[in-house]
Amino acid sequence: MTTTVSVGEEKAMMAIDLVPVHPGLTEGIQALCGEAPCLSARCPPEGVQGWIQGSIRRREADEEYSYAILRDTGLVGLCSLRGITSEPRTARLAYLIERRHWHRGYATEATGMLMAFGFRFLTLDRIFSSCLPDNAGARRVLEKLGFRYTHEGPMPDPGPGEGESLLHFECSRRQWEARTTQ
Repeated sequence: MTTTVSVGEEKAMMAIDLVPVHPGLTEGIQALCGEAPCLSARCPPEGVQGWIQGSIRRREADEEYSYAILRDTGLVGLCSLRGITSEPRTARLAYLIERRHWHRGYATEATGMLMAFGFRFLTLDRIFSSCLPDNAGARRVLEKLGFRYTHEGPMPDPGPGEGESLLHFECSRRQWEARTTQ
């Protein structure tokens, strides 16, 4: 998947690509995981290759679609649809952008592309996502994409950060279609 986005105040057009995660991205993903305490605990450097291989297996089983967000200068972040269920067809949207690329529209553009993929090609009925209560930028991304706030509660997948409260959001295919056909 490729798109062109307007970046920051520069109004320059820069292309981003969503590329399925693969072993050649290990070093960049290790660096990205090191920036995010919640992710580095879940995916320590020695486990990145295992996570990539697991992601490839889960993709083949239609359980997860994880992508690297790339631009001409390299890895910008990651985004994924994971925990895909069959009846109803749902998934959880997650994304992580390298700090130096924040506030440039990459999260909104990449996750918007991934939502389109999920609703159009994976025939998802609903997509869920979450963010930390104090992460106004992440909340803004979700709201721009048409997600609506549902509740505050614990992380859906226990692990490091367990017990931490998150803001939970959802977007149905019908809501998404209404926004994208206007």
